[in-house]
Formats: sequence, C-alpha cells, structure tokens
Amino acid sequence: MLMTSFSSSKTFFQNPQKPVSIRATIMHRNAKGSPLHDPNATVEEIIEKDFQISKERAKYYYRKSSPKSTESIQADTEILEGSFIMKFKIGTPAIDTYGYIDTGSALSWVQCAPCMECYEQWGTIYNRKRSSSYISIPWGHQMCSDVAIGGSVEDVRGDCGYTLTYIDKSQSFGILGVETFTFQEGYEVTDVLFGCSDFSIRDDYSPPALIGLGDLRASLVWQLSISQFYYYVEHSEESTNMIGHIHLGVPVLDPLFSIPLLPNRDTFYYLPLESITVAGERLVLSEIVIDSGATYSVLVKDIYDGLVRAISNAMGGPLADYKGNCYGNIRKAPAIVFEFKNRKISICQSNVWYRMGSVYCLAFRESPVKGRSIFGMYQQRNMRVAYDLESGHVSMTYMHDTCPSME
Repeated sequence: MLMTSFSSSKTFFQNPQKPVSIRATIMHRNAKGSPLHDPNATVEEIIEKDFQISKERAKYYYRKSSPKSTESIQADTEILEGSFIMKFKIGTPAIDTYGYIDTGSALSWVQCAPCMECYEQWGTIYNRKRSSSYISIPWGHQMCSDVAIGGSVEDVRGDCGYTLTYIDKSQSFGILGVETFTFQEGYEVTDVLFGCSDFSIRDDYSPPALIGLGDLRASLVWQLSISQFYYYVEHSEESTNMIGHIHLGVPVLDPLFSIPLLPNRDTFYYLPLESITVAGERLVLSEIVIDSGATYSVLVKDIYDGLVRAISNAMGGPLADYKGNCYGNIRKAPAIVFEFKNRKISICQSNVWYRMGSVYCLAFRESPVKGRSIFGMYQQRNMRVAYDLESGHVSMTYMHDTCPSME
C-alpha cells in the first residue's frame, strides 16, 4: 500500500508552478475520438439524448438554486450527465482517465477502487491505495466543508466523507483527498482536492470522472489560484462530432465584448440576458445559466413559445413529419439576437439549427422547469468563451468574421 500520510502543514488550493497555463482538448461525448463514442447510435438518438441531458441539467440547476420550491421535479437520469469530456492522468504512477468538464459543478471527482458500487467504465479504474501521491483529507480540516464543495460532509472513520446529491436524490459519495493530476503536454499539478468516489450509479457507460469548473473554492479553477479560463468549440458539419479545447490560466477576456456575471448564488454562472429578438419580436428575460455541460440551449416556456412562433411566422410553419421544429430549408430564417447587459450577440444560423438528413431543425427546446434557462455549448460554437472570475465577467467572441455556412 503506497498511500501517503496526511501532513497538517500542507497548503491546498495553491499551485506552486507559476504561471499556470493548462491546455487540453475537449470533445463531445459521442465524437469519433471519444471513449464514449457509440458507432451504432443514430444521429437522431444522439441529439435526443443531448436534449434530454440539457433538460435534466435545467432541473438540477432549478432545484439547487430553489431548495424551498414546492414544485415536483422528477429526474430521468441518475448521476448528472454532461456533454464534453477531457482526458487527463491521475496518481503516481499516473493512469489515463477522462471526465466531463462542468461549469455547473465545483468538486472534481473520480471513480475509485475499491468500489462499494460503481458503474462500468472504459479503461483502468483509479485505485488510491496504489498511488504514492494520494492523501486523504481528515475530518475537521478547513477544506472538509459543505460550503466549499457544494455538497455535504461527514466523519468517515476519521476521514472527510463527502456526498453529492442529484435531482432524483441519487448520490455520489466517497472520501475527500488530494492527488496529482497530469494534463495535456505533461503539465503536472500536485495536491488537487477531489472526491474519491466509491459509490456511484449510472445506467450506461459514462466518464469515470468529472472536472468541476464552477464558482466555489473546491473547483479546479480556484485551486489553481487562477482567475481566467476559456474554451472554444469548433464548428463541425456533424453536430454530434464537436471538438475544441480549453485553456486554464490564460488571460484572454476581451473587455470590448465582456458581459458582467450576476452575483454568485450557488456554484453556477448566471448571465444577465435581458431579451431575445427574433423577426422583430422582443422576448424579455432576466437571466440565463451559461453551461459547459449542456449541449443545447433550453428556454423557459413563454420565451421558447415566442421564439418558435416568431420563426414559424417568418418561415411559413414547420414540417409536420419531424420531431421538433424542422424546415426544408432555412433561407428565410430570421436572425436571432441575444441581448445581454452591455453586449448583443447575433447567433450564427449554424448555431441555431442542426441538420437531420435533408432538413434543418431548431437547436433549442423548452425548459422543463419555470425560471431556468440554459445557454448550451452548441450555441457557443465558434466562440472563444472566456471567464474572468476576479472581475466577474464573461466574454464571448466569434473566432471568424463570417458564420459557417450550413448549405
């Protein structure tokens, strides 16, 4: 057994290597290079799964931000799923693993052996007992805090046990520890706080890890003592084959195109979305969650209905034989403008529609809960989306002068 004993002199959430600059490839969970790629899944099945995940995440955000709500919310998935994954290594000696990147979660966690109950995963499961760089966090340590991790903690035989509860009351729990994470190009970060999860359930193969990028002290961003990160997802002719990259610690916020974040109420990033304008109709909102874990955007019912109505009036009504709002062509498709505080963004048509064979379908759906809309990754394609947590701003800048053609 190679586990290292805990030293109270260790200082967590500080990376000794300066400046921090981590770059990693990210990809859609069903992209061709992904360990989760299912060659037998149809495009329609993948897209519907993505929409379902976006809706489940809206439920999760609503429940987390409205704990006293009496509205009944039934979830259809167990552990909260995401959309984009990144590969990294964990432990000493290092083993390959991968996980969802999630701006809606704080604590990173990895499925650990020995497992009480775990789901099947691709690749070798991480075993903390075989890593010389693993250290458990003791009960009573300053970082053994429910406020820090966005969950709950308890004494587990002297160690800090954690529990993350999701919308259907299923749970992921284990022991908090610190470990060495190695990212692309061999960039090694020691003493990363994470959850060593020995109890987690899912219905199918899922990533064995999650990388938390949310706005709480336990997130990887705060641990690295950085205030800025950005990601960029490239346009792809196949809506299910999206790839991109993420940079941590790179100052790229564009002050000319920055949007102030609303005050942090939980782990999530809220943007002041004041309206959506389409075909001359202005649909008034107040906020939207910007989310790396949702592929597609979901909008509250009155806004979604208004969007669909305005598009239908401009284009002559959708085709009747397809699920969702689909059209034979989008030559008459109206522009859709998101008006944030201090910034208007005209959404590229390639981010508004997705191809389903010979037709074009609207890449938005109705949110399943009141008061919670999500700005998903499909609508963020071709943009450099930069977060500056110190100044409390996000900037979204198109990387090309013209939008990609869908014809």
